[in-house]
Amino acid sequence: MTYLRREAYRRLQRIFGFAPWHVDPYDFRPYAKWMVGKLSSMLEDGRCGDGEIVEIGCGLGDIISNLRSAKRKTGYDLDSHVIRAARLVHPKTSFHVGTFTQVHDRKIAIAIACNFMHDIPSEQVQEYLTDFLTSNDVKIFVVDHVPAPPYDYSHDYDAMLAPLQYHRIYTSRSFDAMGARRHVCLYAKGDCR
Repeated sequence: MTYLRREAYRRLQRIFGFAPWHVDPYDFRPYAKWMVGKLSSMLEDGRCGDGEIVEIGCGLGDIISNLRSAKRKTGYDLDSHVIRAARLVHPKTSFHVGTFTQVHDRKIAIAIACNFMHDIPSEQVQEYLTDFLTSNDVKIFVVDHVPAPPYDYSHDYDAMLAPLQYHRIYTSRSFDAMGARRHVCLYAKGDCR
């Protein structure tokens, strides 16, 4: 089934013209599969509250769309081509062209921002996160940490998020990322565990 989905994504990539790195379904990306399992269990046991689930840089929307027990799911990506395809692939999830700056005054149980901030300088990431996390009520914030090199930037999320009163509550095992190691990190505001 997973190989059939990848072939379907390849066809969508040829039709819509989005970047080829979106073609692998989340089942082919162990960190994404782990994230879906971990976040789904947190949603099911009520640790995240009842807010919306938001993913910035959602691509085809496999991660956010596969979260169980999430009623309101919204994905954002700057690539309008991949958003058009995501709407076809996951019609029960809401998708919009945009990024952090389009999300304000929302109650968010989980916000996900993985696998794209490694191309953005730390100062700019800090600005995005400060604006996003102070203008929304976000319970859990999820990012991935990778080393530089091979990536352009490796961000110190602990230092970035501490002034915003977020603390790390979980770090995944390491996953392969272009020959380096990727960790998924969950941050919470308040007493969520």
